[in-house]
Amino acid sequence: MKKYLLLIIAGKKKDAQSRVLGIFLYFLSLIYSGILTLRLLVYRLRIMPVSRHNIKVISVGNITVGGTGKTPLVERIVEYLLQEKKRVAIISRGYKGIQGKGVIADEPQMLKNRFPEAQVIINKDRLAALKLAQHEMGCEVAVLDDAFGNLKTGKDLDIVCIDCLNPFGFGYVLPRGLLRVPFCYLGNAQVFVLTHTDQAPGKVEEIINKLRTYNKKAEIFKSSHVPEFLYNINKAQKRELSFVRDEKVALLCAIAKPKLFEKTVKGLGAQIVENFYFEDHHAFTDVELKSVIARSLELKVRLIITTAKDEPRIKAVMRDKQPGVEILVLKIKLEVEKNERRFLERVSALFTD
Repeated sequence: MKKYLLLIIAGKKKDAQSRVLGIFLYFLSLIYSGILTLRLLVYRLRIMPVSRHNIKVISVGNITVGGTGKTPLVERIVEYLLQEKKRVAIISRGYKGIQGKGVIADEPQMLKNRFPEAQVIINKDRLAALKLAQHEMGCEVAVLDDAFGNLKTGKDLDIVCIDCLNPFGFGYVLPRGLLRVPFCYLGNAQVFVLTHTDQAPGKVEEIINKLRTYNKKAEIFKSSHVPEFLYNINKAQKRELSFVRDEKVALLCAIAKPKLFEKTVKGLGAQIVENFYFEDHHAFTDVELKSVIARSLELKVRLIITTAKDEPRIKAVMRDKQPGVEILVLKIKLEVEKNERRFLERVSALFTD
């Protein structure tokens, strides 16, 4: 059903039944968009108060559902803040805002592994998380992951990622499109970071012009996601990217855009023999992992490549050693094109007021 609805949203289903369902989704979208627009107006007129804290708040969000590449941007910001000797908290809602038992919060866990000196808080109540970070953990800056649509939380820097591969979610708010919020929300952003600009160079200026229609003041930065290195999932042993060149590999991931991951691995010169793709945020089981390994060995594949986001969920069910195969994690970094210094200055300016 989810795949079918995505085909309707993308305009790839033209039969009568799909057109009728598309019209129904359109009216639902109008209602939802109207509610969100009214909510924005209420906050802009200060009818509803915005909560402020004695802790600097940096929000990194997006306007569409699905992966936009914001997690590497969060990493870059946190890395810089730690280099500047700031006490940092990373605040996430977790997958679908869930903190329940048995749920692997993949991105927060990945960030915790990457930055053990930072405080990582999973709580769908952002205000409570900020109080915890400030009063009990002694943090001086919090990075809110995926909080652009949160209007009641005051932010010192509101950064929005725009994925150049599908920047505006087919032009409609959920459920007719993939937009989380209407275009009028773009006026709240102080910084836009265009991601995957190298994958869609012909669209960049058009995207910038669209953003300028709703926000003429925000700074706009262009960025690309670049493979950095590989490492063994068990021993964290670092491997150069050339390690997989001309090697037969299998891909294992549960992310929003596996085809982009596949394209990146192909760019390293690897021969992709099999793909094991699961739904985004899928919680792997021991049986599934054994099946992936067995199938890889059957195909005479000794290397399985996965993503840093999938690593915590794979390690949660795997044994210390996987006989006959090596599972490698591909580390991706975000590079701000040409003017990264200016981008980091926007971050550091928060502490010079």
